[in-house]
Amino acid sequence: SGAALPVADEIPFASERRWSGLRFGDAPGAAPGAAAVDVAPGATYVMGAPAVLWPHLAGPPGSLEARAEEIAAEGIRVLLLARGPDGASLRGEGDRPVLPDALRPVALLGFTEELRPDVAEILGGLARAGLDLKVISGDDPATVEAIGRRVGLATAGGVVSGLDLAALDDEALGVAAGRASIFGRVEPALKARLVAAFRAGGHYVAMVGDGVNDILSLRRANLGIAMESGSAAARGVADLVLLGDAFGVLPKAVIEGQRIVAAMEATLILLLSRTFYVLLIIAGAALLGLPFPLTPRQNSVLAFATVGIPLVVLALWVPPRRLPRSLLGETLRVSIPASIGVVIVALPLYAASIRSGVAVAEAQSILTSLTVFCGLGLLPLISSGAREAGQ
Repeated sequence: SGAALPVADEIPFASERRWSGLRFGDAPGAAPGAAAVDVAPGATYVMGAPAVLWPHLAGPPGSLEARAEEIAAEGIRVLLLARGPDGASLRGEGDRPVLPDALRPVALLGFTEELRPDVAEILGGLARAGLDLKVISGDDPATVEAIGRRVGLATAGGVVSGLDLAALDDEALGVAAGRASIFGRVEPALKARLVAAFRAGGHYVAMVGDGVNDILSLRRANLGIAMESGSAAARGVADLVLLGDAFGVLPKAVIEGQRIVAAMEATLILLLSRTFYVLLIIAGAALLGLPFPLTPRQNSVLAFATVGIPLVVLALWVPPRRLPRSLLGETLRVSIPASIGVVIVALPLYAASIRSGVAVAEAQSILTSLTVFCGLGLLPLISSGAREAGQ
């Protein structure tokens, strides 16, 4: 064994650089040239993504590059350890970290990802709930794609490298973001741009992250989700923290949320439909010079029969569905035509009853009964519409 060597300079790992470095100094009290286990004073080592280090090698990587790609294709994270010239500096102008040239490969390091046993089931549940799943990672795209295949993640959208996306403007980035499913070699700033591109495309974005590198994207997402075991900074900016890293609760939470939204939509459709057709019937009766069509008691019966009881039924009957882009727009799209349809049937019948000599009270009862049946007839239409929208 030799004398321990102190660290003369150190470059910590950063996602933007994708490499770290270390330069040793002289051992205190050691003679010049003394070595510590084959590490000479002034020796410089760097470790990082192979694609970043290849251009700085002393010669072509040759078969080493093919081997790194082969390992990455198996879903294993690959790092390259290389040695630079003794005494090589790790910093450039303004103390900025720079990779030295004339690096010599020392070893390829492979790290196998430990996957959750239920990850395939969880991702499948999210996909069945109608979510578009995207994977954004700083790892090699081939590695991320291989892991995605192992967990059953659809990769039909293709795999894109962040190195190709960084130079794109926001419009081109939005096109690429909508087409691809897996993004590799993505630095934190680009990850935040991707989230912004998803939102600009009209999507409601939920982002799951656990590290400092995810802070920007968590803040830009509509819903930021952090793991309890993640960094304190990520938990601080997240909207939701998964206690115990219970990632498996997300599909159930999404489905229950969709069920609530579907029930809210059905409720709004019923309320707006009843409001619209009652107003239109009253307005139509006034324009035609007919007696007021509904008494307060009849209006109460109509509200109870077409809104009160159906709300309880719809809360159990309407299935979960994806969030509409505009909840109000979706409800108006259904409620306005439905209201007009009720008025087209009910108002002429009321007018015909009055003009045929039927007493006003009887005509009002006929109108109330018909309107109740029409209101109840909206229930299957609302439910079937929700089912079709959720598919």
